[in-house]
Amino acid sequence: MRDFNSTFKIIISFCLLIVIAAGSVFGGSYLVLREVRHHPERLPDRCRTIVELQNESPRTLDVLLLGDSLSYCSFSPMQLWNQYGISSYSGTQSAQNIQESYYMLKSALKTQQPKVVVLETNTIFRERKGLSGLSDTLTTMVNYYCPAIAYHDIWKTYFSNKRFARLDYKGFVLRDLIAPYSGGEYMHKTNGLATISSNCEYYLDQIQNLCERNNIDLMLVSAPSPMNYNYEKHNALKSLASQKKLPYIDLNIQVDTMKIDWKHDSLDNGDHLNLRGAEKTTAFLGKKLNSMYDFSDHRHEKNYELWNAQAKEYKKKVKEVLKEMDKKESIAVG
Repeated sequence: MRDFNSTFKIIISFCLLIVIAAGSVFGGSYLVLREVRHHPERLPDRCRTIVELQNESPRTLDVLLLGDSLSYCSFSPMQLWNQYGISSYSGTQSAQNIQESYYMLKSALKTQQPKVVVLETNTIFRERKGLSGLSDTLTTMVNYYCPAIAYHDIWKTYFSNKRFARLDYKGFVLRDLIAPYSGGEYMHKTNGLATISSNCEYYLDQIQNLCERNNIDLMLVSAPSPMNYNYEKHNALKSLASQKKLPYIDLNIQVDTMKIDWKHDSLDNGDHLNLRGAEKTTAFLGKKLNSMYDFSDHRHEKNYELWNAQAKEYKKKVKEVLKEMDKKESIAVG
């Protein structure tokens, strides 16, 4: 009987320790999340994106953009606003893998109910194999459920008073660098198919299922990038989209239509677009979105007054940046 009581006490003590530990983690997560939402400038870019998205007024976004740097260099939410009154946000991150895209969407749906999710497809090919891939999946999951772990470094900024400067417009940054791509045509027609891993396809299914459960349309879009796309990937994505009954727009085969000029519109030798290129791709995507979906024009709605204020600031800044880009090029030519 004495042995039984001792064993019982050990079990109870162990259970209490688990409860206390779980309470500390989730309680700490609540406090940390509340703090970072008030001070997103204390976070580096990758962590900051999700916090600033959560700070958007609830249920105000029509479109949520997901993906890696190809997405946040190619599509400007403020331009979509100025041209169509569509409210959108770039919930994108540098090197965002598809697991992160899924959990970014889950986080956004806590406060938002977009009509359309646009997934830039480079993330579908972004996967690390073996233990590294498993580590990515587990880390992303833990960061979602336990923000105290994801933002554990924030306390350091209070001692150093460090801030991470970033001037962005709904997740989009005006990039003024110009580094031409000179490799010529890169979309050579072929019947070949690039490989899409089962893990990436699994998370695409998870994103699609989450969208369907919330009455959201999912669209796949490939941004122009000679360094990241070819016709094998186009074929693979076209087949995947057809199989899953998703709309797919490959802007790499629309380069001439958009009048992309790789001498002037590339940020870094054909990897990403600069502001000039992004204006062209955003105009193309905006026209497609506006024709495919029934969006309201929010520009005259009272709840969106802050959007109009930021739109004026954005227009002014774009003019300044484009003028500076022209000046840089004229000096380089001269």
